[in-house]
Amino acid sequence: MAWSLSENRPSKRPSQTRALTTRNSRAWREPGSGGCSVVRSANWYSVSWPMKLYLDHWSAWMRVPSLAFGDTLKGRNLWAVIVDSDEDPTTCSADPVIDTMRKTAEYMEMKWHGALLGHANKPGEIAADTDALEEAATYLK
Repeated sequence: MAWSLSENRPSKRPSQTRALTTRNSRAWREPGSGGCSVVRSANWYSVSWPMKLYLDHWSAWMRVPSLAFGDTLKGRNLWAVIVDSDEDPTTCSADPVIDTMRKTAEYMEMKWHGALLGHANKPGEIAADTDALEEAATYLK
């Protein structure tokens, strides 16, 4: 079963690679990957309201027995791709976002694969973060 954030309910379409999208957040459920990837910028040291709303939907879907949402995600993988605007690499405003996603994985009994973290302030600036780009080449493999 694919999950559609834009519809805020399970999709009846066959499972396929789909972007679950709000204006500023994306999550992908990839067939055969056994998991979900969350792509998000750090927003004032926390997850954005669309991402929080999406996680709240997870909680609601868990309470609908016919969906078996918790059982569906149990044992699956969770990755996070996060961009923050810190210029000093020793500080990390994304830590609360990473912690939220790690705790979500633990609660859902998913396998947490950590976060790919990039640093940028403006559109296109992420291309200058060579460390993040190098790690991105193998992150989801």
